[in-house]
Amino acid sequence: MSRITRPLVAASAVLTALAVAASPALAVQSKQGMAASVTPVSKAKAATASAKRPANAALNLRAMLAYDKQDTPFSTTRIQLSLDRSISFGGAKLPGCTRPQVLLGTCDAKAKVGGGTALALAAGLNEPLKLDAYNGDDGRSLLIKVEGKTPVPMNDVLVAKLAPRKGAYGSTLTIDMPKALQEPAPGVLATLLNVDLTVKGGTAAKPLIGVASCPKSGLNVAGSFTYTDGTSQGGALKAACRK
Repeated sequence: MSRITRPLVAASAVLTALAVAASPALAVQSKQGMAASVTPVSKAKAATASAKRPANAALNLRAMLAYDKQDTPFSTTRIQLSLDRSISFGGAKLPGCTRPQVLLGTCDAKAKVGGGTALALAAGLNEPLKLDAYNGDDGRSLLIKVEGKTPVPMNDVLVAKLAPRKGAYGSTLTIDMPKALQEPAPGVLATLLNVDLTVKGGTAAKPLIGVASCPKSGLNVAGSFTYTDGTSQGGALKAACRK
């Protein structure tokens, strides 16, 4: 990975209440929200962190949908997170695995870098989902296994691809939702209601998520969510830092 110790997200930050309200012209009237936090594994290391010596940190991402029952069924097709320059992604220096390995459950245990939960609405019923995150073998992606049982079986892998970005953001993390998770059964669209995912890994010397700084002015974070009807919701804000 050439230069993929690129910034990933804000330092020791909490992204509170990203209220990304839909425009009246959008077909989807449900309101999408997002939150995030980055917590250094060691506060002492965070105090002396720099771009050359980033502190190891845990990244938590949350997405919440205030579902409007008047909406016709829809799914999320793409999620994009534009993230501040204060965090680096060190996946190239850590064990990784491939999407087929994640599906088969044959990844090296050291490639697992987190997990969490999600909730989807499918066939009119809520479906709890289990999330397991793995470092991709290309050094610039995260693989997130999604598993659910009822009312419809869901079993697939989200590929979160990291790419550099210029300007206020250092990188963008893009997730294209597999068709099997958008429509897990014929004619049944699964609406993603919430996600709570935490990712961390590596060591102080080789962190997966590295914290470089925590500016008092806050950190730039933005989210964009696209749905099966082609509409999108999104928003940006300054994420406050906490040490």
